[in-house]
Amino acid sequence: MKIVRSIVLATLAVAALAISAIADEAPFDDVLAELTEQLDLSEEQQAAVGQHLTQFGTELEAATAEADKEEPDSQKMIGDVKKARDGFQGNMKKTLDEEQYAKFEAGVDATIQGMFNDLAAIQLMELQPALDLTDDQMVALEPIVGTGLRGMLSLVFENADKTLRAPKKISLGRSLKKIQSDMQKGIAGVLTEEQMAKYEAMKEQEG
Repeated sequence: MKIVRSIVLATLAVAALAISAIADEAPFDDVLAELTEQLDLSEEQQAAVGQHLTQFGTELEAATAEADKEEPDSQKMIGDVKKARDGFQGNMKKTLDEEQYAKFEAGVDATIQGMFNDLAAIQLMELQPALDLTDDQMVALEPIVGTGLRGMLSLVFENADKTLRAPKKISLGRSLKKIQSDMQKGIAGVLTEEQMAKYEAMKEQEG
């Protein structure tokens, strides 16, 4: 179930900036200090953002605790996580001015993308020997695969707590295929024909 929690946290739009050791006396001091420097927060804003971070961390911890149960309700858990995320984003938008919030969103986006690029790097390390990937190819493939993983997991996450009718399921299926297709095209642009043939054969074997 910890894998489920990891996937949920990884796809949160703001989790990368807000999650730290909840057990610490002041778990978000480092995050708050970084945001203060990046966004030039006033003392009043610092106090408000500190409260937002603490509230978000508490709500997120409570929501993801569902994953540790013997029979977790994944739909409820994801719904609660999204509620915590949306509440945090709303609070930050009220506290920051327009320019600060734009910088905040950009920082969150870059951090989340970095997390998925790291996940991609782990996957690529497993493929490197089989495909004889060069270091330059590894570097080029990381953002391509990372973006694909992020797109697929985000799409699933945003709809996992909903009861979907057939037309919506079809639409989501098409969206997932589009993300996969774009990722495949990106990969093909980096690999040689021989490497791509090996890669496609490996994917077929995996089913």
